[in-house]
Amino acid sequence: MVAFWQFAYHWHRRHAGERGQDGGSNFLDEATLAILGLLLAFTFAAAYSKYDNRNAKIAEDAGFLRTFYYRCDLLPEHWRRELLPLARQSVEYRLELLKPDFGLEKFPALDAKGRATEKQTIEVIKRMNQDKDAASLSGPVTDACLAAISAHETRISAGKDHVPMPVVALLVLVASISAFLLGRSQAYAGRTRRTTITLIVLVCAIIYVTMDLETPLSGLIQTDQTPILRLAENIGIKL
Repeated sequence: MVAFWQFAYHWHRRHAGERGQDGGSNFLDEATLAILGLLLAFTFAAAYSKYDNRNAKIAEDAGFLRTFYYRCDLLPEHWRRELLPLARQSVEYRLELLKPDFGLEKFPALDAKGRATEKQTIEVIKRMNQDKDAASLSGPVTDACLAAISAHETRISAGKDHVPMPVVALLVLVASISAFLLGRSQAYAGRTRRTTITLIVLVCAIIYVTMDLETPLSGLIQTDQTPILRLAENIGIKL
């Protein structure tokens, strides 16, 4: 924005005498700044709503997984020995996402591992349904297991839900055009306004925070992983 502003000022200042004063420039500047403000508000609101939704889905995921773990803990010894380790693996899988060295390139392998754990869990529950002594207990466990799987899928979808890149590109484009038009107007007026830097800093700060909200596992504003961490602590997993 600073580059566009300075380029427009020096370019139009050099040719101001040839072209004369552009009478419609003030109206165009105001209209472009209004569009910029609208885009900033829309993009920031969209990014924050997606960030808030991610936090909600993390809490839901941890809540359903907690229910599943404790229902498994209430089962007879034989089935408890089979299901509790799988429930713990599901929690550990979620903790892997929070490690500092975790990168998006590792997600496919980790996701495959998590799905394999879910498949094993379903197979154990199927066998429990066929056990006459435990069939009456399998219903609540099945419901909790399916709810945890569904909540996790929703959480992953929420983590991949971002403001579309064309919207971000449009925001940057309009911000650059606004700076260019301000530089042109100031060239016709014969002087630059240093307060323009304040406007540019404010716009860039809003864009920065908006983009930071789009990186849920890094950056200054990260999603709240407290529910998962609390669950891991309650079931004795060392963090």
